Amino acid sequence: MILIVEDNEQVAEMIQTALSGYNLYNYPSGEEALRFLSYVQVDLIILDLTLAGKLTGLELLAVIKSSPEPELRNTPVIVVSGTESTDLVSQAERLGAARFIKKPYSPLWLRQEVERLLAA
Repeated sequence: MILIVEDNEQVAEMIQTALSGYNLYNYPSGEEALRFLSYVQVDLIILDLTLAGKLTGLELLAVIKSSPEPELRNTPVIVVSGTESTDLVSQAERLGAARFIKKPYSPLWLRQEVERLLAA
C-alpha cells in the first residue's frame, strides 16, 4: 500500500497512473495524511514538499520519522518537489527521506524508484 501526499490533482493523477497496479491512497494535506497514517500502515509514502493545509512536507516528514511507532518511523519516504533549494533537499535527506526526486520527473523513473524501495 502506497500513500501519496500531493495537493496538485494533476500530479497526483500522474503518480497514480505511473503506479497502476499498486494499492494507492492520496491526500492533499499533511493533516489528512497523518490521520490516515494513525490507523493504516503503508509500505511507502510519496510526499510533496508543498501541501494544502498547515503542515509542510518537511514538517510531515519530521513527524513520520520521529514517530514512536517503528512501523511508521521506518516507512520509506520519497520526497518529490520542484524546488531548486539545495537546503530543502539536504533537510529532507537529514530528516530521513529515502529518495528526493525533482519535478518534473519521468513516471517510469518514479515507478522504478518505488519498485527498488519496496524490494529492499
